[in-house]
Amino acid sequence: KTSALATNKVITTSEVGRPSLQKSDFFAFRNSKYLLSFIQNCIYNRLSVRRVFVNRKELVMTGKNEGWRTVETAPLLKTIGMDGKDSILNGNQACALGAIVAGCEFFAGYPITPSSGILHAMTEHLPLFGGKWYVPEDEIASIGMCIGASLCGKKAMTATSGPGFSLMQEEFGMAILNEVPLVIVNAMRIGPSTGQPTKPGSADINCMIHGRHGDGGDVVVILSPSSVLECFLMTVAAFNIAEEWRTPVFVALDGYLSQLEECVNIPLEMLVFDRMKDSGAPAFGANGNVSNF
Repeated sequence: KTSALATNKVITTSEVGRPSLQKSDFFAFRNSKYLLSFIQNCIYNRLSVRRVFVNRKELVMTGKNEGWRTVETAPLLKTIGMDGKDSILNGNQACALGAIVAGCEFFAGYPITPSSGILHAMTEHLPLFGGKWYVPEDEIASIGMCIGASLCGKKAMTATSGPGFSLMQEEFGMAILNEVPLVIVNAMRIGPSTGQPTKPGSADINCMIHGRHGDGGDVVVILSPSSVLECFLMTVAAFNIAEEWRTPVFVALDGYLSQLEECVNIPLEMLVFDRMKDSGAPAFGANGNVSNF
């Protein structure tokens, strides 16, 4: 069993049952032992993130923390016409901006309220940084494309809401079992959604934890921001966790936070983890190779 990290709860699978889930909590469920070190040394604890950020930055500057790099946000923001200081953003826009800073290279998503703002922002900004986006025929195709992009070595993200999230469950299980790095934003609304597609809700948490069938299991990491700035920070964190630990990561928003506008100051620097590959091995897919993605 793992112990709680300050105010954030870490719950083992044996303790799950029906926990009292509260907004802004960080929940990690993992059966594999290799993720315990991440839980025990979690760098995304809100109370210690400043201290760990400084320590990480020192290691990055001295070249002792392989895979991590420091990203200056000012040039990225300038490219999309922002300065990052006292910017008015909603939660969806902040998530999209976090994905850009984290190095997202592919986005696929199907329009669905209230997450469509992420799709709009990604289609506008991602091409400016060499990324690709696609709007397929449904959410099943969206998650499949993101898994394929990740297997080809690209950082990938999709965004949806409850009905679309339900459609993605089988491929979530496949991504979890195959340790595919992936970020999924779920902007929750009331469901079943007939007649109420714009009403915010938080009822998908149980589905996010237990939704997979078969051997997919409760092998998930969920980040739940409580402000627009945290939408930005936790999206970057989601990519870092996904890439470093080779696992899908969910970002849990709701209709309120997706469309809530706040004045935020984007940090001047962010730490970003880039997937480490075997430089001596052929790329994924080359000559049938399936191990170096």
